[in-house]
Amino acid sequence: MGWLSRGWLLVGAACCAAAQSGAVITGSAEAVSRITVLVYNYAGISVEAVTEAERAAGRIFENAGIETDWLNCPPYPDQAKDHPACLVTPGPAKLILRIAAGSMARKCCKSGSGFC
Repeated sequence: MGWLSRGWLLVGAACCAAAQSGAVITGSAEAVSRITVLVYNYAGISVEAVTEAERAAGRIFENAGIETDWLNCPPYPDQAKDHPACLVTPGPAKLILRIAAGSMARKCCKSGSGFC
C-alpha cells in the first residue's frame, strides 16, 4: 500500500474514531471544539506519511469547526513511561487511533475489537 493510500486510511480512521466517540454533539452547548488524537503506529508507517495524513484529517476536522491536536505515542507499553501525555484515558475529546499492519488488523476484525 502506497503512502498516499495509507494517509487516506489514517484520515478515514480518525474521522470514524471521532464519530464513534461522540466527540461532536451538534446543536448542543456542550459541543467539543478541540480534540486530541493519540496515534499509535503499530504498522511502522513513515513519520512523513503519518504527518501528512494528520494534516489532511486536521483540515477535515477544521472544516467541521473542530481543532485537532495530534500526539504520536510509542506503540509499546514499556516506552510509554517516557511519554506521560500518552497515558490518558480516552473520552469524548481524547481519541485513540491505532494504525495496524494487515495481519494485526485482521486479528482485530475477528475479535471485534477494531474497525475492518
